[in-house]
Amino acid sequence: MIMAPCRRWRIGLACVVLACWALTGTAMAGQPNCTGDENLISWPTVDPLWEMCWLRPIHSSGGNGSGLELRDVYYRGQLVLKRAHAPILAVKYLPGGCGCFRDWSYEEKAFDADNQIVPGYSEPTSPPITVCDAGGTGGDVGTFNGVAAEKNAGELILTTQMSAGWYRYKMSWTFFPDGTIWPFFGYATVPAGCVTHTHHHHNFWRLDFDINGADHDGIVEVNSGMTPLTIATEATREWIDGDTGWEISDSQTGLGYRVEPGAGDNSEDLMMPVDEFAEADVWILKYQPGAELEDLDIPVNATWGPFGGCRSRMAAYADGENVADTDVLIWYRGAAEHLGGDIDTCERTGPALVPIGDWVDSDADTVENQDDNCPFTANLGQEETTDVDGVGDACDNCPLVVNPDQLDLDEDGIGDLCDTDRDGDGVDNGIDNCPDDANAGQEDQDTDLIGDACDPDRDGDGIPNETDNCPDFASAITSDFDNDGMGDVCDPDDDNDGLADVVETNTGTYVSPTDTGTDPFDADSDDDLVNDGLEVLSGTDPNDPDDTPEISALGQLGLAITSLLLFGATLWWIDNRRQAVY
Repeated sequence: MIMAPCRRWRIGLACVVLACWALTGTAMAGQPNCTGDENLISWPTVDPLWEMCWLRPIHSSGGNGSGLELRDVYYRGQLVLKRAHAPILAVKYLPGGCGCFRDWSYEEKAFDADNQIVPGYSEPTSPPITVCDAGGTGGDVGTFNGVAAEKNAGELILTTQMSAGWYRYKMSWTFFPDGTIWPFFGYATVPAGCVTHTHHHHNFWRLDFDINGADHDGIVEVNSGMTPLTIATEATREWIDGDTGWEISDSQTGLGYRVEPGAGDNSEDLMMPVDEFAEADVWILKYQPGAELEDLDIPVNATWGPFGGCRSRMAAYADGENVADTDVLIWYRGAAEHLGGDIDTCERTGPALVPIGDWVDSDADTVENQDDNCPFTANLGQEETTDVDGVGDACDNCPLVVNPDQLDLDEDGIGDLCDTDRDGDGVDNGIDNCPDDANAGQEDQDTDLIGDACDPDRDGDGIPNETDNCPDFASAITSDFDNDGMGDVCDPDDDNDGLADVVETNTGTYVSPTDTGTDPFDADSDDDLVNDGLEVLSGTDPNDPDDTPEISALGQLGLAITSLLLFGATLWWIDNRRQAVY
């Protein structure tokens, strides 16, 4: 079959890709698109089962790096992981030791690996040797910096070594023909004063599973002794025992992966219970574009004590968002105890990532997925009689239009390129002021023919929505008197005293709760140390410093609550008055 040579082309030009599809008449399997510092690797070299992009630690993402980072990991032409890396690395010493550290994962350390292909990449003829393998008594070994790829008959192993002070960290990923992945982290050291004290290492993997695409993934906690638990909202979890696992699967295809603690001889994962420093074993989160890549942006809580700056802060991200049938990710903690004075032992941690479902021939039509032009719809004959875009007639959502990506924004089964209403809001694309954002009402407050739902400046004042403190009020004025994030031109209470600006008439004379005479830009107009809104509620004159209520602490709390109610009632009165006038 001439499909395989076509599939390995990495030219990226549409015309060449289409030519490949036209020549073969069969599906082109998904494949990574490596850019910048990313490096492509395929294994086996001929008809690869695994293809992915990898980055050296010096090029990895995150404020402290994230080690040997993987992106766009494909197995048999199907996307498994969008990104897999280890952005958080921490050490905690037992009492009498050296406190705690937040280590970094971007500093590469030389190790022993021959057959360097290009700077930073080798394909060694024998297993590479790191301090984790050789022991730390003799110090560092080897002269190779970067990533070593062992392309063995039975597995692909990517290995690197990093350093943070006296610590030497071995990080590797092993990929097996059956789809299993073993992430590995080894904790070693060279001689140093602190390592005479017992300490605990914690490494946190971030696994962004995108099974056959970002959407429609869900997570179930499984244990042989318990009923499977579907995780509906973001959560932190702990191992019940070594049999606990977490299954991430795609609701559309049934394919998925199970995260199992303690892969191979990485048994240390099962020996370090959760404490306040660790927070949890697993964090199940909804994917946030460009965010939550590490926990450095979460403030340290003063109540956390002397280890607060080093401990995990990930729990703050588990704030109840939906994780059912959406884009989800898992953080996984591996931890190990390193006994004081033991220089030559390398503790090992890491889960097993085990495929679930039929990744070979998902539709059971005897055509393997990577060669199947409808891998999830049975079509033994692989018919493609119309648009020849690499997608078979049996599953093509635009059978008369070339659309190899099969994008379907509103998920109505009709591809975007042939859908007359691709956002599914009932307004045809040709007259829709936001054809890619559902907005049946077609609201357009600045009348620029771009609907509010997709207008980057919906009030038309020249200030983008994301930086406009009054995105729905056109004004070049951006002042914010009370610094509450709401600009003065749209803030109904500029001084935050509980009185709406419209009733603070600034006359200096109190008439009524709807004509207070107070200054809308001064929360205490008479400078008597009592908030204007509280004075109105207590029946004293907010413009007279000698007319001051006596309010107990409990009374102040009650008045504060009542003030909020009064403010809401005032806004209701204003809104109804406007409706009556207009």
